[in-house]
Amino acid sequence: MTPAFGLCDDFVTRWAALDPVAAGMQGLSAEFGAATDYSPDGFAARADLITATLAALGPMSSTSDADRLAAGFLRERLEAQLAWYQLNEPLRLVRAPIGLISSVRDSVDLLPRNGDDAWQNIAARLTAIPVMFASWRASLDAGLGQGLTAARRQAVQAAMGTQRSHVTCVRTTRHGRPTRTASAPSGMPSRYGSTWARTSTSRRPTSGAGPSCSGSTPR
Repeated sequence: MTPAFGLCDDFVTRWAALDPVAAGMQGLSAEFGAATDYSPDGFAARADLITATLAALGPMSSTSDADRLAAGFLRERLEAQLAWYQLNEPLRLVRAPIGLISSVRDSVDLLPRNGDDAWQNIAARLTAIPVMFASWRASLDAGLGQGLTAARRQAVQAAMGTQRSHVTCVRTTRHGRPTRTASAPSGMPSRYGSTWARTSTSRRPTSGAGPSCSGSTPR
C-alpha cells in the first residue's frame, strides 16, 4: 500500500472509531461501537483527527497518478470538513428531514441481525440512544451560549418528523401509561424485547383517557 492510500486507510479506520454511527451508515464493517459522542468534546476529537491527517498529508509525495488523485481527493474533503468544524457548525446541528435524529434511528435499522452477537449490538445501540441525544444536547446548549442557533424551521420540522416516525401507536391511560407496546422485529430474541419496547414506544401523556398515536412513516 502506498503512503497516500495508507493514510486514507488510517484516517477511515480512526474516523470510524470516533463516529461508529456514521461509519455504519457508510457500510463500514469495523469493530462495533455502540455510540457516537456528539458533545463538543466528541466533535473536537474528530476535528483533531482531520487536522492531524492534513498535517501528515502535506509533505507526502505522490508516487503515481493514483496516489496523486487519492491525495487530492482526501485533501479537498478534509479541508472542507475542517472548515465546517471551524465555523462551529456542530454547535447548531439541527437539520430536517435528514439529520442527526434520522441518522441515529436508521443506524439501528442497518445493523446486521444474523446471530446473537448482532442482536447484542442492536440492544447496545438502542440503550445508547439517550446518551447520544444528551451529548447532542450539550453541543446545542454550548451553541446557544455562543449565540449560535439553528433555523427555527429546521427545529420545528425535525421535531415533527420525529413524532411521525415513532414505531407504534400507543393508547395511554389517564396517567399516561401505555397499554400497548411496540412489536419487536421478526427474529429478535425475546430477551432483547424489553430494550426494543423502551426505546421504540411513544409515552406521551394525554389530558385524559384516550388515544395518543404516532403513526409510522414509510421509508
